[in-house]
Amino acid sequence: LRQPDRAKLYWHTLYAVDGSGTLIERSDPFKLDLERSIEFAAGIAMDQRGGVAISYGTDDHDSWIGVTDLDSIEHALRPVVDAEKDR
Repeated sequence: LRQPDRAKLYWHTLYAVDGSGTLIERSDPFKLDLERSIEFAAGIAMDQRGGVAISYGTDDHDSWIGVTDLDSIEHALRPVVDAEKDR
């Protein structure tokens, strides 16, 4: 996506697959940091209590850790219809 000033915007999407690797759910596109345009997720980790940490970078020089929980991630996922599975 591009803003009117032609700056690039980077978005993320979460995906869920079944045991055979078939896409079954995905989130709507989202940003981790609304103030920066260039953004890339580098990793995701979960602890035993359902806490989730997402490592990401912004503007090709800053690194961050976003913290959420598994319930929030599961809430963001939506079933994928058959036509979308082949994309």
